Amino acid sequence: MTAFAERREMIVGVDPQHQSRPALACAADEAHCLQLALRLLAVPPSHDTRHADATAHHIGLRRRGAEALTSAASWARGRYGKLEAITDLLDGVPAPALCRHSEQARMVVLGSRRLGRAEEFFSASSVVVPVSAQANCPVVVGEPEHVTQQPPYLVVGVNGSQSSRAAVAPAFDEASLRGAQLRALWVWQPPAVPFADEAEAVQERRRLLSETTASWSEKYPDVP
Repeated sequence: MTAFAERREMIVGVDPQHQSRPALACAADEAHCLQLALRLLAVPPSHDTRHADATAHHIGLRRRGAEALTSAASWARGRYGKLEAITDLLDGVPAPALCRHSEQARMVVLGSRRLGRAEEFFSASSVVVPVSAQANCPVVVGEPEHVTQQPPYLVVGVNGSQSSRAAVAPAFDEASLRGAQLRALWVWQPPAVPFADEAEAVQERRRLLSETTASWSEKYPDVP
């Protein structure tokens, strides 16, 4: 078991303005499956210069945040009666707050607001890009559909870097817990101009891909 597997909380971000039931369902399902507590976090913006009475406006934002948390926690408990659902209403900027809490989390689940590329990078309320880049645990992004895939499988991307090697560990953990297969992918983009050693370069990547997964396959013989 890795350090991630020893963490006892699943975190889901709750946005009062764009509540994502699929993301909440995903988080509740994962918490139930892994027998973890589900921590629901809402972080209303700490200030808004567009309003003359910023204090009153912030109080309103916090009230909506509290209502959204209560509704989300009630929905999650209704899905799984014995699920431990904890709510936290925080002040500050959403992404840093989620990243701080990720230090003790097994996983962070975020709903997608389907922002454009520029909005994701420059909006103060964006969480997908900064949390995915800086969280201290695996991050699930988007609104996954619950479909049946037989046999079930997970995908992990490998490119030879230290960070991709670190991603392989929780990937094997999750696949083992779910009785799923694991597909490790290295995406090779051929150069625009062919070169003499191209076949050798591809073969080297195949070797590194095999080496990256070999030791973990020995630790998890139940994961194809």
